[in-house]
Amino acid sequence: MRRELGKPAGTIVMITFIMLTRLSPDAVQSPQALEQLERNAMERVRKDCPDVEWVSNYAILVVRVAQSDGVLRVVFSCDSLPA
Repeated sequence: MRRELGKPAGTIVMITFIMLTRLSPDAVQSPQALEQLERNAMERVRKDCPDVEWVSNYAILVVRVAQSDGVLRVVFSCDSLPA
């Protein structure tokens, strides 16, 4: 058990980790498929690791463009996706 300075003895300090994962394009054919994948991952973590708190999740898009206006096209394209 870790103890943080200024915290009373016996206080459990949870450490936050950020886990980056890479998904194949085949794994997420639609926004609904991504939502289902997220639910499956959350259920698995809760089942296998009950002492772990799932805080949140994010999608990160990494792109390579030849011209700077290419980034704007990607942003506008993604912005038009259904929520």
